[in-house]
Amino acid sequence: MLRRIFWNPEWNESLFLVSCAERLMQNPTEFSAKHSEDEILNRIIRDLKNNSSILDLVAAEYLQFRLMFVYREDSQLQQEITYHSRLQSLVVEDVE
Repeated sequence: MLRRIFWNPEWNESLFLVSCAERLMQNPTEFSAKHSEDEILNRIIRDLKNNSSILDLVAAEYLQFRLMFVYREDSQLQQEITYHSRLQSLVVEDVE
């Protein structure tokens, strides 16, 4: 358990992606925002390629993600799309 406090790659990955999203929201025009967008896109592409069952369903040539904030206003849940990434070519290699 003590080891997991310091070594938890899945949690570290999640925290890194949250940091990338925060950077995109704070300064979307800075160089660090482009780096953050690249990191998120690369991880989505990697996850798609690593999950062949999803690859069979994907017939898209491009990928785009969006950041959506969900918050409660009074008793209602509200959604606000605050960021759209650029279109990224999604070149899918043949899976053998």
